[in-house]
Amino acid sequence: WKGAVSDEEAAAGSAAAAELGLAPREPVQVHPFPAARHRWLHVLEKVAETPPRYPRRPGMAVKRPLGSDRAAR
Repeated sequence: WKGAVSDEEAAAGSAAAAELGLAPREPVQVHPFPAARHRWLHVLEKVAETPPRYPRRPGMAVKRPLGSDRAAR
């Protein structure tokens, strides 16, 4: 769960999710503690198989975040 998501963050998250066979669903507003405001649970649904190149070796996520290697394909 998290607060507000920018359009850019939402687009990047959707692209990364699609790469892994996930599809975003409608966010659900949550109140995890009394003072929490504007918190949303971002739900993803598995809609396709994960490509065989995942999971990646340790450290590869830092070196090449999801979406950064799209031009190489």
